[in-house]
Amino acid sequence: MATEDRAAAAIELSLIGATESKKPLQPGGFAAVEADSAGRRAITYGRSESRVWDLATATLVPVEAVLRLHPDGRRGLRRVSESELSVFDIASGEEESRLDGFRFGVPTFGPGNWLADTIRTEAPADPELPPMQHCRVWDVTSGKIAHTLPSAHLLAAYVPDGRLLLIDGRGQASLWDLAAGAQVSAMKAPSERPIKLRVSADGRTAVTIGRKGTTHVWDLDAGKLAASSTALSTERAGGAWDHFELFADGRHAVLGSRPGAYGDLFIGVLDLAAGTLDLSWTTRDEERAITHLVVSPDAPIVSMLVARAPSAPTMLEIWDVRHKQLLASADARLAKGLCMASGDRVVVAGSGAWSGPHYLRVYQMLETTSGDG
Repeated sequence: MATEDRAAAAIELSLIGATESKKPLQPGGFAAVEADSAGRRAITYGRSESRVWDLATATLVPVEAVLRLHPDGRRGLRRVSESELSVFDIASGEEESRLDGFRFGVPTFGPGNWLADTIRTEAPADPELPPMQHCRVWDVTSGKIAHTLPSAHLLAAYVPDGRLLLIDGRGQASLWDLAAGAQVSAMKAPSERPIKLRVSADGRTAVTIGRKGTTHVWDLDAGKLAASSTALSTERAGGAWDHFELFADGRHAVLGSRPGAYGDLFIGVLDLAAGTLDLSWTTRDEERAITHLVVSPDAPIVSMLVARAPSAPTMLEIWDVRHKQLLASADARLAKGLCMASGDRVVVAGSGAWSGPHYLRVYQMLETTSGDG
């Protein structure tokens, strides 16, 4: 829909499916929504339960107690006993494997047939550092632990080609091959406790933000630190960012903050190589707040849920961030969750009081005109 140097085309938000109700669709209300990488299904999270949705029809899939959705959209994870989890086929309900040893926490599926969870280790010698964790890598097909990675970490993220990136409490990075359980590379940077980690869609770049606002850019192909920047700490006196996502090109990031400590709302575009931060979107409007922000996997397009005021409807807005152009908008009153399902679909989940409205809507972004560059 867009290229790096050309403005995105104007788009129309076409509602291709919706479930609307005056009664809750999610026990406890919607808290978050995530889609699989194929755009087939989505999972919504509430305070006590999760629900699975067919995105072709925006309707509930008749399956219960799903904890996680696999990236393939075909499999799910559910608890069958106090310590056992089951991997099963969502359509048939047939169990594929059973994993034992999960008394606490819910692990997250990785690419292919891998799943990783963490075990907390002893407190570090340095009291300023948080407790570290070790990672167990499970083979979903056999239901067995394939590897226990010796690297202690604070943050972790899957890399699409079957690798796992671990960041320790001092901001050092290590990259692991999930199939082999072997370390691919170890990458060092000036010490600073990380608070956010993101990996680009192509798996070639990772970015961390430290608690003081320093950003580190990691070249995962070369296995080294590629760039560092203090632009965030210099401009905003710290790294407390509400939203931080990478563009599809892996060379820029979009950042956002809501009114509060800073007294304003801003959208920033960070050039990761140059270390420069464009804050020209900054506004002095304390009634406007971004509650959710997601980035298209293949274009510099951002979907936002924007609340003008507590009593006003929330709006779904689609922006070409690089060119600061509003492409489309739609009413999203009482929206509680937002995600991208493949490159051209947006999923919004909303829940209000008992009398509604409660909804899950799937929009498709359709080009209407050509950009003028």
